[in-house]
Amino acid sequence: MAHPAITQVQSAFGENGTGGTSVAATWVSATDAGSTLIAAVIYNSNGSLVTVSPPSGWVEVNSGGDGTSVGGHTYWVPGTGSPRSGTETFSLSGSRKAVVILVELSGPAPEEGGGSGAIFGGPVTDTSPTCVGSIYTAYPNGFAFFWVGNRNVTTYTSPLPTGFNFVTNGGANQVSSSGGGAGGTKVTGAMMWAELTNGPGEDYAAHCTISASQIWFIQGYEIGRKPPFQATLGVGW
Repeated sequence: MAHPAITQVQSAFGENGTGGTSVAATWVSATDAGSTLIAAVIYNSNGSLVTVSPPSGWVEVNSGGDGTSVGGHTYWVPGTGSPRSGTETFSLSGSRKAVVILVELSGPAPEEGGGSGAIFGGPVTDTSPTCVGSIYTAYPNGFAFFWVGNRNVTTYTSPLPTGFNFVTNGGANQVSSSGGGAGGTKVTGAMMWAELTNGPGEDYAAHCTISASQIWFIQGYEIGRKPPFQATLGVGW
């Protein structure tokens, strides 16, 4: 029996305008207890990284960034978690312009035994308009997601390779802080995800294009999936 297809159920974007010590987004409706939830908090590091504290129930996957430009934290709630609803508020230890992306995905039940997967990601910073990251797969039939942030307001296009999907919200595939002006004082973020077809022990490259050369930061992750259920009927004498 094949794994069920992974689909985006809903998403929520949020930003904190001219900056502050928190950033929040609100679910459209209550999430399903069987869904996997992912959150990325991306901020203009303004010279130094900060600590981010998530709402209860969210587990940090990893964090990092360029101390002068972009930083971020990634969280998830596995499909064994309780439904969530309302506003999710993430606290920052210092005032920063920040955005948050929430997504609910159906289908990617985490692997038996619990690990959140082999993780490969940034920090990668560059002024090139091409954002590149690689995921070294550890599980068969896993799924991958990555987010990318830059310190200005630009446009993300063409998630590659084929099979990656932007997390979309109201037709938008990115979110920017609204306050502060241009010249590197804002922050923009986007998230992509895909079902993996490669087996364990293979590289799976993922990259996207931004509309202008800006310093960016990318983090990518793989999460293993439970083996698909199989039943056998036997008769003994």
